[in-house]
Amino acid sequence: MKKVSLLLMLLLLTFVSNAQKFDDYEDIKLKSDDDFYATEDKVIECSSYILTCKLEDPSQSRKNAVNFLLRWAMSAPYDFVIEGWAASMMKKNSEFLTLQLAALVKFQLENKEASAGEIQLGAATLVYNYIKDPQFRIEQKGYIKKFVAAGDAGTLAEFISE
Repeated sequence: MKKVSLLLMLLLLTFVSNAQKFDDYEDIKLKSDDDFYATEDKVIECSSYILTCKLEDPSQSRKNAVNFLLRWAMSAPYDFVIEGWAASMMKKNSEFLTLQLAALVKFQLENKEASAGEIQLGAATLVYNYIKDPQFRIEQKGYIKKFVAAGDAGTLAEFISE
């Protein structure tokens, strides 16, 4: 009986602790460049989390992560450029914008010396891996099908630069 009670308590604690992530991020001050640099780890955490959620995930945790990422990226002392390959995906589903921004921010912050082309390829690779993950059930038609085919063939760099 003790084992069952302990197991139930652990499960409940895990559920409660994961119920709403990032809810305190709305209070983070983002006024100076120093504020943005000081919160880069939190932004990477949010970006990584977004890349583990389904596109249409309605959870409050995902909403909190997206809101913080957008608030941070809009005024950060970095340029996050949505290239043509990303715009083509947004035509299929506007939720791809959030996914692509998360990929761009994550890759750029983790690879600060990368060139603009390397950042685009790194972000595209993160998006490719996301699309290929069967848990997300991304429909592969049209441009997305061509994008995945390029990734499968190892020609993603050429494909996104067209």
